Amino acid sequence: MALDYSDTPYILNHITQRVSYTDPRPAQADDQLNPVNHLHAPRHYFIKRDNKLGFGFIAGSEKPVIVRSVSPGGPADTKLMPGDQIIKIGEENVKS
Repeated sequence: MALDYSDTPYILNHITQRVSYTDPRPAQADDQLNPVNHLHAPRHYFIKRDNKLGFGFIAGSEKPVIVRSVSPGGPADTKLMPGDQIIKIGEENVKS
């Protein structure tokens, strides 16, 4: 899931390479598990680079920058999740 230029959420399907403004996922009973409810509440984390594991996540190089995977036990573990959109790195806005 990501935000378009007008901050409207949309769904990215990396397998079919299609975009949808309708969330195809089943509704979650617990609102905290559904990222749609938290799109406008960014989380802020300081992630220190590990000498062996790096930052502990892989993100796409396209914009918006989307987290593709998180290394268990790495610096980003418990902070980032696959599908998260990175909005800023330091003071640099990487949203678009």
